[in-house]
Amino acid sequence: MLFRSQQTAWASAAMFLGIWVLVALVTVVPVRGRSAVGWIAASVTFAAGGLAGWSRFRARAAGGKTDSLTDVDLPGALAGIEIHDGPPVGIVGARVAIIQNHADKTWAITAAIVHPGIGLREADERIRQGKGLAELIDQASRTELIDEILFLVRTVPEDGAERDQWLTRHRRPEGPAQARTINDELQARLTRASVRTEAFVTVVVPESRVGKEAKESGGGFEGRARVLYGVIAEVEAQLKGAMGMTAVNWLTSPELALACRTGFAPGDRAGIIDALVERGSNPQVNADIRLEKHTSELQSRQYLVCPPLQPRRVELDLLHDQAAHQGSRHGCAGPRADSHRAR
Repeated sequence: MLFRSQQTAWASAAMFLGIWVLVALVTVVPVRGRSAVGWIAASVTFAAGGLAGWSRFRARAAGGKTDSLTDVDLPGALAGIEIHDGPPVGIVGARVAIIQNHADKTWAITAAIVHPGIGLREADERIRQGKGLAELIDQASRTELIDEILFLVRTVPEDGAERDQWLTRHRRPEGPAQARTINDELQARLTRASVRTEAFVTVVVPESRVGKEAKESGGGFEGRARVLYGVIAEVEAQLKGAMGMTAVNWLTSPELALACRTGFAPGDRAGIIDALVERGSNPQVNADIRLEKHTSELQSRQYLVCPPLQPRRVELDLLHDQAAHQGSRHGCAGPRADSHRAR
């Protein structure tokens, strides 16, 4: 390029300059955390690992090689996930599950939410709830703590577990046989044709932001938990207020484990519901997700860190469209349906 400029060949010099800038950008500028050279090296090592069989994973517990049941034994990126029981909060002293991602250096808390839907709502109500979603995004941006708010809506086949328990409690032995037959047939047909919708929201806060605030709250895990509790309190107020959520339940570790387990195996939910009901009359029935800490903690952690079954890309019906009309200026905390990542 210098030679061309000395020869006053400015067109060739400009061309070589452009090529040099392009090569520098491709080589140096990171894409999703890696430069082009890094991606090439990762691709080569991944291919070599696949041919050598290094990418195959088998839990140490399956081969009887587990030294400590408290150590997480998971493949790939999931090995960096750890679930903490937060400090007691509320009247019942529930310990909310705090998800720490060591790889991405983030903290997250998940809640199960219930929304009545907007199918039969008037236009004004839809607009109001859409504004509430936009306000939630703006509020998350103003806090300068929240990096992402992930909404996940998954639809699974209805198992009829609650209906079975209701019939068991309310059916009379002396009832007419014909009415019993009709109810049983209706239940069987409607259960096969029905689906159940479950919704979750996850608030993600990076360590780089929460670490500074945690120092003012005592530092360590306790300080971070206090900061996260303050964040989810603000989010819950917005969800129950302008967005019209009827219930927001921040999941504990067993509840998070149950949500993950039924995401992978929806058929297990009916047995869990039956066990929970039976435990009310028979204390010997063990219906807990964590069986005994010294024998099954590893298994419980495996359930805890696994993400739910990837759902359809659904975004709270028309709320997302209504929020788009409000012209939200911040997209860093927008609702996303790609919650398949283990956060």
